[in-house]
Amino acid sequence: MKEILSFFALILLGLTALAQEEVQLDSVVTKGRTYPLTMNKVDENYILLTKQDIQNTPSQTVEELIAYQTGIDFRRRGVDGMQGDISIRGGSFEQVLLIINGVRLSDTQTGHNLWNLPFDLSSVERIEVIKGPAARKFGSNAFAGVIHIITKVDDENSISLRGVGGSYGTYDLGFSANAGTSKFKNSISANYGASDGYRYNTDYKKASAHYQSSYDINQGQINLQAGLVEKKFGANGFYASPSFKDQYEETQNSIVSLGVDKRVNNWGFKASTYWKRAQDMYLLKRNDPSFYRNMHIGNNVGVEASASFINALGVTGIGAEFRKEMLRSNSLGSRDREISSMFLEHNFSLFNNKLNITPGFNWTNYSNRGDFFYPGLEVGYEINKFNKLYAHAAKVHRIPSYTELYYNSPVEVGNEDLNPETANSFELGYRYVQPSFVGKLSLFYKQTDDAIDWVKQNESDAWQAYNVADIEVKGVELTMRKSFTGFMSALELGYTYLDKSVANEEFELSKYVLDNLRNHVVLKMENQLYKDLSSGITFRYLDRVALDNYSLLDAKLDYRKSNWNVFTSFNNILGTDYTESNLVPMPGFWVSLGANYKFKF
Repeated sequence: MKEILSFFALILLGLTALAQEEVQLDSVVTKGRTYPLTMNKVDENYILLTKQDIQNTPSQTVEELIAYQTGIDFRRRGVDGMQGDISIRGGSFEQVLLIINGVRLSDTQTGHNLWNLPFDLSSVERIEVIKGPAARKFGSNAFAGVIHIITKVDDENSISLRGVGGSYGTYDLGFSANAGTSKFKNSISANYGASDGYRYNTDYKKASAHYQSSYDINQGQINLQAGLVEKKFGANGFYASPSFKDQYEETQNSIVSLGVDKRVNNWGFKASTYWKRAQDMYLLKRNDPSFYRNMHIGNNVGVEASASFINALGVTGIGAEFRKEMLRSNSLGSRDREISSMFLEHNFSLFNNKLNITPGFNWTNYSNRGDFFYPGLEVGYEINKFNKLYAHAAKVHRIPSYTELYYNSPVEVGNEDLNPETANSFELGYRYVQPSFVGKLSLFYKQTDDAIDWVKQNESDAWQAYNVADIEVKGVELTMRKSFTGFMSALELGYTYLDKSVANEEFELSKYVLDNLRNHVVLKMENQLYKDLSSGITFRYLDRVALDNYSLLDAKLDYRKSNWNVFTSFNNILGTDYTESNLVPMPGFWVSLGANYKFKF
């Protein structure tokens, strides 16, 4: 392992003396809930994934694209986004907040269903990722990090047709269209896909549709979105135990939101209202529904508003949110709760804008849990135009999901007496930016009390939810990216090391707490093979605490000419045997071929 890391480091350190390619260093990003910042003003561990990143990676889904980032662990059960859990820096899948076009997509039943997205990767314009707690801005679900997905809508009148076919009888068909004017933009997409499955009872069908519009008003916009996704899939060993080979699941998720974003002189205003519905039907035996069947229907409705004000002391942001979460379930019961929250933050810029300080807090009230207070602080110092130091400190909580509290099955038992998880987090980072080279180094620490996990003493016992441990995580993260002109257009290295210690562990077997990555290496190479032909190669080394380590190699060829885009992806080229979650074996070598045709009208 040391030799591999040393080799990668020597390669990238030697690249800094080579030719440079101009990149945009001050592009505006969406950060927080109040005001925009440029990249050089961001004082936390932040990742921006653009359309170019999507084009150059071999990923077929949003989740796989995110998994190509170091420090982010996407543990799949099956393929093509059927079911998977995303972990950031060793946190659990319940600790990540997902936002779509500014709308919170939390699932009160279980975080397993968080990634039911009503669009495919081709509809995504950009993805913004915050690694580390962001509860002072977004509330309790932002325990380990935040992932914000922004889909595209523009004034180009066009239609796109997309088809993909691959191994194991897998195919995906998609349609998207943009229509409107520079003032009123509309976008609609629909997708359908299916597969025979790469092993017994892993077949699936999925369908989705998404509509989005943007209407310009004086110094602002009114935004509307509506989406629906349905998945039906065999879940061989996905939950409970790997011995349950005939599990089956159907999920439906829909979202509707309406929002306004407006600026008046030094003021900025945002407001939105939303409704999210989630339905989950689960069978322990696919061909015998009477043996064990769960049906969960959840509805979340909410409204939020925020404002920012540029003044002599800096920028002040304030906001409030109210939402109601309702769940009806034959196994979890009828559950309702109301959540009210407000946040306040202020950004100071001192010493000719070299020093930025942003203190803030979030207060949240759960109608069935009481009050929670999330303070946080970000500090950034620009040494010069190339070098910057930043620091971050925060306190966070996470309320148990309804599954952790009330679930009861032959193999899993919830716990109504669970306490919320609590954590204190700290990070110190350094960023070096030149036109063709970016390097980032960060050290982070998190102390978690009352961590929730599913545990048992013996293999034959049922899994039970407990506040099992106090967890201490220490880590270091390094990323370097070099851009070129010529055959090789970019080379990137990412490495994350986690030292995770667990105190007060009283159980022999753990489902999630000890399932994190210890060493995570990601190496990416982007090549311009010809003026219309490019390639992307991604190598990953994953060293898990509780499972064998393994390496994955993926590649993509992408041809773009006029209105055509033809691509082929090769996944797990090495044919590695590995598992990511619940001992579910993942597929070996997998190939897919696709094409997209776009015409304007």
